[in-house]
Amino acid sequence: MTRPTIALVGLRGFGAVHLTSLRRRHDAGEVQLVGVVDPAGPVPEVPADVPWFASLAELLGTVLPGTTVVSTPIPTHLPLAREALLAGSDVYLEKPPVAGLDEYDDLREVARRTGRSVQVGFQNLGSPAVARVRELATSGGLGDVQQVDVLGPWSRRPSYYARAAWAGRRLLAGVRTADGVVTNPLAHGVNTALRLAGIERRDQVAAVHTELYRVHDIECDDTAYVRVEPVQGPAVAVALTLAAPEQVEPTVTVRGDVGSAVLAYTVDRVELRRGEDVEVEQHPRTDLVTELVEHGRDPSVPLSSSLGASEAFMVVLEAVQRAPVHAVDQRYVRWGETEDAAPVLEDVVRWCERALAEGGFVAAGAPWADPVAVTRWRPSHPIAVVELDGAVLAVEGDGGDVEVVNGRRPFLHPVRTRSGVRVTDDHAPDHVWHHGISTALQHVGTGDGPTTNLWGGPTYLPADGYQERDDHGHVEHRGFLERGERSWVEELEWIGRDGRPLLRERRRISWEAAGADAWVFGWDLTLTPLVDRLELGSPGSHGRVGGGYGGLTWRLPASVGVDVRTPTASGEDAVHGSTAPWLAWSASVPGGEVTVGLAGADATTAADPWFVRVTGYPGIGSALAWDRPVVTTPADPVRRSFRGLVADGRLDDATVAELLAPAAAADRTA
Repeated sequence: MTRPTIALVGLRGFGAVHLTSLRRRHDAGEVQLVGVVDPAGPVPEVPADVPWFASLAELLGTVLPGTTVVSTPIPTHLPLAREALLAGSDVYLEKPPVAGLDEYDDLREVARRTGRSVQVGFQNLGSPAVARVRELATSGGLGDVQQVDVLGPWSRRPSYYARAAWAGRRLLAGVRTADGVVTNPLAHGVNTALRLAGIERRDQVAAVHTELYRVHDIECDDTAYVRVEPVQGPAVAVALTLAAPEQVEPTVTVRGDVGSAVLAYTVDRVELRRGEDVEVEQHPRTDLVTELVEHGRDPSVPLSSSLGASEAFMVVLEAVQRAPVHAVDQRYVRWGETEDAAPVLEDVVRWCERALAEGGFVAAGAPWADPVAVTRWRPSHPIAVVELDGAVLAVEGDGGDVEVVNGRRPFLHPVRTRSGVRVTDDHAPDHVWHHGISTALQHVGTGDGPTTNLWGGPTYLPADGYQERDDHGHVEHRGFLERGERSWVEELEWIGRDGRPLLRERRRISWEAAGADAWVFGWDLTLTPLVDRLELGSPGSHGRVGGGYGGLTWRLPASVGVDVRTPTASGEDAVHGSTAPWLAWSASVPGGEVTVGLAGADATTAADPWFVRVTGYPGIGSALAWDRPVVTTPADPVRRSFRGLVADGRLDDATVAELLAPAAAADRTA
């Protein structure tokens, strides 16, 4: 039988553990290690007959492995996994699989389109100990399960965070790293608890409550309480620290009203406790790389830690990344006198235990806990989808994952090309109030008093510039008026800070294929005030020169090689503030080269200037109120009609113009 072929990407850190295992199996003739990749160079442990490559692209240009093991810094997971999947290799990906829900969705889409498999490195899921505890939880062996707890008292020295540029960071060069005690060193416990509680999908998560702290001089959390509130079933409560007096075996406990099961997941030991009786079971563990190889040969072999099964964990990761991290008052921290001494947070193990019982560190009364650290977040709920030929090309979410201060509203995200490349961004670190494709305005008011910010973020004032103000409203989806195979009409309500409705938006979204590599959409809106008169404005209408953003807005993903243009202008400075029949943006984005565009589908819409950003952030839009407010009344609502383009590759101007040609007005009335 032909030996399975494997490549290893990453030779240091945990990659060294994989190398030890793969070398043993390679030398035994069980597998063929066809190449290793590490830009830092090879290590002596690489077998003499195994070639080293500086990049995965170089390796894939020489050989196609059946399985690629990726054990590299978190920010590199998605591009490396995508590269291997597109080449035709299954992927074993260390945890966390990626740095956010957007990246997770991107990776699942690539796996779906390529038909390849992804196994995530939650190694303990290869043990039957997990299935054993899950069986106890679901069969009634523990009675009524009330909660699943994770207790993780670990210790880390400052050198742990000095080992790599991304360690202890939330962002590195503007890119999310997603490090932290919840999402990296003790992520196995969090993921295992979700599995034991039967929570695997995002639609099973009602909310995630967090309290995040840092003892070390880092950006991310090293001490945390997290509670996952499910749609149904037992909650998951997590109390973790990297500032314990000594490192103790982390445990996941399923608590029932007649007994409990304690899983020491790093050693696959189960303790079954009923009253005074304690039974101890020791379980083996299957190597997840081996399992993935066997699955590649025989798809009937199930994956213990598939990418799809980690969705709920990624929801927790996203919640943690969006929550603030608070520095612990150093009065409660003891540092040793030796070099690189680990910190000890006062009574942290006791407070972790009490937090699990009482609902958090603040609720338990920990003296170093801070009420402002307590947050609640939930994932967005999908309202509708854009689908062509069985592929979902866009999702409209309800915006429930967005804080009101960041412009909560329904929006399209992700939006993808027909090959699956994402062309929207959401909650970008530079502007967390930017959300996919949406309708938003910074100033909505009657004209004789303060305005409501329905854009999100700081508000621009003529005399003071941008100011953080308590003036944010939000937009809610109220229902559908029509739903068809290629369109929908919905009604949305724009609500002021005081809770009173200001505007009713009627939005029609329609779409159609435009060849094998492109699709086009219609976005038609009617804004009707729910008071006698409203002024719709922007920073530009309030004195900021060139700041006329507001109306239809499209936040794009990180882009390089940007070519933004209209029929008569090219480049950010020339296009920004200009009027033209259409606007196009071609660029390289994560996943490939794309072209997107917008056009006014009627004369009124086409007269609005284009808003463009390239250097500060990637985004385009149509400026409803460029330098003066638009006045609207119930008898004279604001109407705008757009045609949008989403395409793979860089399209020429003639093709853009052809695809963005307006459809018949009768077919596009909101």
